[in-house]
Amino acid sequence: MYDVLRGLHIVAVIAWMAGLLYLPRLFAYHTRAERGSQMDQTFQVMERGLYRIIMNTAMILAFVFAAGLIWQDAYHRHGTPDHPAWSFLLYPWMLTKLAGVAILLWWHHFLGRARRAFEAGTNTRSEKFWRRTNDIPFLVAIVMVLAVDFMEWLRIDDPIGAVAVHGFCGIWGTLSIGLFATGQFGVPGPTGADVSATVEGLFWGGGMDQFWSQLIGSAFVTAFTLVIGFALMYAVKATGTLRVSEEGELAGIDNHEHGSPAYHPEFAFEGSSAMGNASSTVG
Repeated sequence: MYDVLRGLHIVAVIAWMAGLLYLPRLFAYHTRAERGSQMDQTFQVMERGLYRIIMNTAMILAFVFAAGLIWQDAYHRHGTPDHPAWSFLLYPWMLTKLAGVAILLWWHHFLGRARRAFEAGTNTRSEKFWRRTNDIPFLVAIVMVLAVDFMEWLRIDDPIGAVAVHGFCGIWGTLSIGLFATGQFGVPGPTGADVSATVEGLFWGGGMDQFWSQLIGSAFVTAFTLVIGFALMYAVKATGTLRVSEEGELAGIDNHEHGSPAYHPEFAFEGSSAMGNASSTVG
């Protein structure tokens, strides 16, 4: 039953995510349509059907199947029908997931309000805005996946993709200013963006100047971080404390240092371990 619920949950989430990505693209094209025109009416029908029939349905099903998975976890995987275990809902990894769900719900509601604004003819956001909200997250996802493959090709140990997510995606986010800046904002200040000197990216008529500035800044920060990082790690290595003991390596560093595995730590918190008895062999 658990595998069936998980499969249905994944399918529902994929459908929901597809709608969250596609609807802003429709909005970008909708901004070109004259109010009351045939194109305007066509976009309204498309957006209404996508939001109400596909996105709302997929979101509801995702939550229903997620509730089933939580019930299975509490009554069968971590506890028993007589003694259900709900404590895993308070673990940091689960709270992080729930925070992500809250953000998705907010974005879903935001798109719903935007759809109604288009329907009422009161939309005030530009085509540039909707293109930016649609393009940049998708490009970041591509960068992250390719970066993970690149790190593995270099045979660098990065099991949670930290370099790909924080390093490569961080650099991409910085470079994106030089490509996608629309000329609406400038340097951030204590009370908001300074619009006295705005920035325009390459794709919005600003040329290559801002992109080169972003590239030079990213290169400098990357080089500085690598130099300091390597110096620090070699200093730690010189003290003989860089590696754990052979016993710790065999048991797993997570078990050795923290007493539980990094992946699916809920098993250890419930009194068992996903890695057998490894956690019980170290002090």
